[in-house]
Amino acid sequence: ASIAGILRETEAPARRLAVEVTESAVMNAPRVMSEMIALKKVGVELWMDDFGTGYSSLNHLHQFPFDVLKVDRSFIQDVGIGSPPRAIVRTIVALARQLNLAVIAEGIETCEQWDAIRALGCDAGQGYYFAAPMEAGLLPGVCAAWGRAPMSAPSSRSRAAP
Repeated sequence: ASIAGILRETEAPARRLAVEVTESAVMNAPRVMSEMIALKKVGVELWMDDFGTGYSSLNHLHQFPFDVLKVDRSFIQDVGIGSPPRAIVRTIVALARQLNLAVIAEGIETCEQWDAIRALGCDAGQGYYFAAPMEAGLLPGVCAAWGRAPMSAPSSRSRAAP
């Protein structure tokens, strides 16, 4: 209700807002499910954060109305050729595709990691390789320095490329 009220008050488009929900948060399934359904009705996207670190990922993945999976950084750190994390990321991407979900890799710190997650089919990445966390107001200046417009969130509907 708070988010819906803020969206109405600010006249911000709900489709531009994504709420990240960690796997541990979905353990309180009845309450979380009702909140997520209410957010989806308003038009907000739902992203499962830190995917792969909880013990009930697969069970909740098909039950909740997620739009995006964010692969935990622990799988990205050692995503080199032939590594077990690479196989895990490949499997997460394949699963996400079957469920019509976009995939974001967290914790990209090197060009090699960026190349690897793109080769594995991730829709986007985030991490210090691109920029440190910053105030939203600074983003247009950084993007201008990079010679591009700020990116919108990769949506399972739009499949925006990084």
